[in-house]
Amino acid sequence: MLPRRLSRTDIRSLKNHRDSVTKTELCLWVVESRPRYNHRCLHNPENVNRDATRVVPAHAMASPIRAFIAVPVPHSPGLRRVQRELGDLGGTIRALESDELHLTVKFLGETVWEQTAEVTEIMEEICSGIPAHDAEVIGLGAFPRPSHPMIVWAGLEPADPVCRLATQLNDELSRLGFPREERAFQPHITLARVKGRPPHGLAEYVAAHSQQRFHSVEINEVCLYQSELRRAGPVYTRLATIPLRD
Repeated sequence: MLPRRLSRTDIRSLKNHRDSVTKTELCLWVVESRPRYNHRCLHNPENVNRDATRVVPAHAMASPIRAFIAVPVPHSPGLRRVQRELGDLGGTIRALESDELHLTVKFLGETVWEQTAEVTEIMEEICSGIPAHDAEVIGLGAFPRPSHPMIVWAGLEPADPVCRLATQLNDELSRLGFPREERAFQPHITLARVKGRPPHGLAEYVAAHSQQRFHSVEINEVCLYQSELRRAGPVYTRLATIPLRD
């Protein structure tokens, strides 16, 4: 028999009963909430594909996860072309291989499962005050600087709503013990990473595309992601999706 739907109290007390949890008792980590969100309990592994959410064994909650909060950004032919051209430069550039890009607004780092309910509640509160809006992916840049890059990214305009979102998350999540980011927030969508010495021509390529307009996007939701570092590259899994205000 599959377990009943779990409440906040159930999830928070689950850590005290991990040893008695059976393999059939599968649940998603977050509390029951409004049906339109995907951060709800799933009791059947067969539901994974239909609901596009991840089911994890309850006993896996013992280990912290590497988490971050980001705005999902759909890919486009223009950005895929940029990634191919960056790869053609050779050297140590590795483009992100994903059908969906994202713009990180808060990196959480190691996060215990029990904290994710509180993180989601803060996300809901903040997102309810920020309206959905249209934006444009525009321009390439590099961190920390084009001559010695570690990341090649695309920008987003207007930046103000996303900056406001990042600032509020930074402030509110510090109450849960997550370190505050003291650097000024600069919205960026990571396209590629540079491992080691950058290839010849990379700085010139970034400069030549610094004002290029790629595509328009609708910014209407914010997601909590789990990041799993693997040899082939990081794997990102959506854990919660919170809509912005209509």
